[in-house]
Amino acid sequence: MTPLVQIQKMLAGFKLVREGLDEMESSLLEWGETVGEQDYATSMPAEPVAPALVTPTAAEPAPAPAPEPTPTVVKEPLTFEQARKTASSYAKMGYTKQLKATLDHFQVAKLSDLRTSSDPLVWEKFVTLFMDLIGDGEANA
Repeated sequence: MTPLVQIQKMLAGFKLVREGLDEMESSLLEWGETVGEQDYATSMPAEPVAPALVTPTAAEPAPAPAPEPTPTVVKEPLTFEQARKTASSYAKMGYTKQLKATLDHFQVAKLSDLRTSSDPLVWEKFVTLFMDLIGDGEANA
């Protein structure tokens, strides 16, 4: 489409809008004439009127505000792969003594021995204890 054709289409659209506005204006003027000069309050009162305060009586206790619902956050327990990845990355940084102490705490020789645990949070507990031990000491590298 050429710019000239676009301009012509825009001009036609503006003409339609103008016709609609003219029609709306004439309708409003006709309505104004039919209503006439009726007495409408168009000014504000001299003094603002304060709303009446309503105090609750003993028979009507004030309603308690509704408690806000607390969002429930469901945290998925750690998986073996996540625990292994964490332990492996810290072992490479030199925290082998803490890793050994954590494994000893769970009475296992290696991390995969904990896979048979019936505790669904075993990996969370393992990583938490391991991180606590890392925080208490330095890398042994």
